Amino acid sequence: MSHDRGCAQCGADTMSDKRECYNRIGEGCAKASVFRHAVVTNTPRAGETAEQTAARTAPRASRRTRLIEADSATRKTYPMCTGLLDYFPDALAEVAKVSFLGNAKHNPGEPMHHARGKSMDHPDCIARHLVERGGFDVVLIDGVEHKIRHSGSLAWRALALLQEEIEREQGLPLPRAARPAVPA
Repeated sequence: MSHDRGCAQCGADTMSDKRECYNRIGEGCAKASVFRHAVVTNTPRAGETAEQTAARTAPRASRRTRLIEADSATRKTYPMCTGLLDYFPDALAEVAKVSFLGNAKHNPGEPMHHARGKSMDHPDCIARHLVERGGFDVVLIDGVEHKIRHSGSLAWRALALLQEEIEREQGLPLPRAARPAVPA
């Protein structure tokens, strides 16, 4: 597969084969991760004007919208279902429960979303939930008591911390269910 222009992220200019970009990643391209970069071509898409093509193909720091945005072969290397969901179905269901009850507590009446900025002390909360692992928090929502595992809250906080680290490092946008912090 040949491209009119190189990799949008590492600037590889000889893209006669996709492996070139993979090789640059293996050599430690400063802007790379283990995932394939987006490759931009100057070939117009159907119905696209020359100005739209130029805007779409203009160099940018990162064209990636998620960390695992890649071709099929690369995505299959890191299988999210068989390598995560199938390993930890009950633990992930518990983390989803933490998300649901946390949203009901902190964003009553609103669709589920991670309200960034409402509680940003993830490392301290992780430590507290680790100390209290094996136990439960009791949360009162609409007059009903709900038990939430400390280990589930710890996992939720660890995922939030990791997500925010990756977003900062890779320059990624907020995920679709996250809302930016509202200035006080």
